[in-house]
Amino acid sequence: MSFCLRLFLPLLLLSACSIRHDRAVIDGFDLGAGTAEVQAMDDSRRAWRFEVRSGSDLVDEGMRYRLEYHKPAGGAQVLTYSRSRWVSPPAEILRRHLKHYLFWPNDAEDRCYLVLNLTRFEQIFSAPEQSSGVIALEAQVWNSETGRLEDEARFFRAVTALSPDAAGGVAALAEGATRLAVDNLLPWREMGKKDRQRACWQSVQKG
Repeated sequence: MSFCLRLFLPLLLLSACSIRHDRAVIDGFDLGAGTAEVQAMDDSRRAWRFEVRSGSDLVDEGMRYRLEYHKPAGGAQVLTYSRSRWVSPPAEILRRHLKHYLFWPNDAEDRCYLVLNLTRFEQIFSAPEQSSGVIALEAQVWNSETGRLEDEARFFRAVTALSPDAAGGVAALAEGATRLAVDNLLPWREMGKKDRQRACWQSVQKG
C-alpha cells in the first residue's frame, strides 16, 4: 500500500464517522398531549370527528422559521433547522395534539365533521433573541348527513417562545395548539349550538 493511500484511508474513515455522527444528533420533536387541562377519556364523552390538512409547503417534517428582522426585498425567507425536525408532518402533529381536547357529550348524536386547513405552523423571529410560535388555520364544519358546509372560520395563534431556538419554538407551538383548542375551537362549537341554522352543531339526543 502506497504512502498516499495509507494517509487517505484514515481521513476517509474519519469523514464517514463524522457524517454518521451528524445524522445521529438530529432531534425529533412532537407537541405532546398538552397540559394538565387534558382530561382522561371516559364514557361520558367521545372525540370529535375531524382531520387536519395542509398545503404543499407543510407536507414534510422540516421545522420552519423566519427571520422577520432581516427581510430581503421579497420578504422573510423560510428556513428550516438543520438539527431539529418534527417526528411527523405538521398536520399530523397538530391532529394528535388536538384530539386530547375536542370531545362531544357521549349522549349526543354527532352529525358534524370538522376539517382544519393548516396554513401556518412556524417560528417567527422578530429579533435575534425574540421569537414566537405561530399557527394559522381555516376551519370548516360539514354536515355528514346532508354534505352541506354549515360553518367556517379562521383562527390565528402566536405564543412567545421562552428561548430563541428550536426547543423554544416547539414549546410555543404546543401552547398555541392548546390555546387554539380551548380558546377557539371549543367556544366556536358552543356558539354554533346557539345558531339554529347550523343544524349539525346541535346536540341531538340519541333515542
